Amino acid sequence: METPPWFADALKDALKDVKKDLNDIKTDVAALKKISVKTQQLAAKAYNLQCGDGVGREYEELVFRDGKAPSETNLPPLTRRNDIETLTADQSRLYYTGYKAGDIPGHAARLAFIKKFVGCTVP
Repeated sequence: METPPWFADALKDALKDVKKDLNDIKTDVAALKKISVKTQQLAAKAYNLQCGDGVGREYEELVFRDGKAPSETNLPPLTRRNDIETLTADQSRLYYTGYKAGDIPGHAARLAFIKKFVGCTVP
């Protein structure tokens, strides 16, 4: 038995609405992810600002702009100031680009940025 033409047209119209709803949901989820990343970063940084050099109380991990945690990318954890200061040039580049878009400065400038970004208050 063949599907009546009116049914195909009705189904097409119904699917158009479903596709629009799905696109709206995708947009909303992307916006929520962005807010979630920013919220996590702010919470971790607020905590880290109270940790000094991280020796007595270790820093919390800040997720990257894309929501991935550095620990998921096999980067060393940044639990104290010394962990930041001993990053290799490659590691500091990966941390920097995970946290910030744009031109990539030299190694020393990246380390200074990472310290400030994670909430290290000790120079």
